[in-house]
Amino acid sequence: MVDSNILGYTPSTVATATTHAPATKTTGGAMATRQTIGSYSGHTYTSYTTNTSVTWYEAYAAAKDMGGYLATFTTDSEWQYVEQNVINGAAFNTNSGWIGFAKFSWFAGSALTPDHEMKWITGE
Repeated sequence: MVDSNILGYTPSTVATATTHAPATKTTGGAMATRQTIGSYSGHTYTSYTTNTSVTWYEAYAAAKDMGGYLATFTTDSEWQYVEQNVINGAAFNTNSGWIGFAKFSWFAGSALTPDHEMKWITGE
């Protein structure tokens, strides 16, 4: 379950990658192009490639704008599903992909109280 105090906003309860992930989206100075959509264990995922690099915050803001959030994996099987079915080896590598781990003190503001450490949006 997503903790909106850690995430910094309340994600949509009706938006899914299937219904709210556009084919293209401008984020920061980059054009993002949707690659794949997949569903696993009640969650939907999509991957995008961009024509230039984006920061973690730009990816976070784009996900928020679409009503969702950067992926958080709570089981190995969930990660394996996404790795095998959503992200494409030719379009994704660890230098150009963002997931939803970080909560930075310069951004989260009052959400940092009482715990200012970085954590997953599920509270872990």
